[in-house]
Amino acid sequence: MKKIAILSCACIIAAAALCYGDAESDYKQGLDFLKNKKYDDAALAFRRVLQENPKHSGAHLHLGIILAHRGTPDEAIAELEQAAALDPVI
Repeated sequence: MKKIAILSCACIIAAAALCYGDAESDYKQGLDFLKNKKYDDAALAFRRVLQENPKHSGAHLHLGIILAHRGTPDEAIAELEQAAALDPVI
């Protein structure tokens, strides 16, 4: 019975990892999208990063830049301010 419970927990953890992904791989994917001028895809990737790690300054920075180019200055400023608060060197 104990083995079944441990196996069940392991399956749940593995399924959660598949659903939520990895913030750094999402960030790299976002950078690739950005480099290839796929701005909508990049914004989605950076938003996924921020769901996984709200303190990822690079994701805030790049999302803020995309939002500025989209013409949503209030959202852009909020993201850029968050990036600067998390990493003043930015």
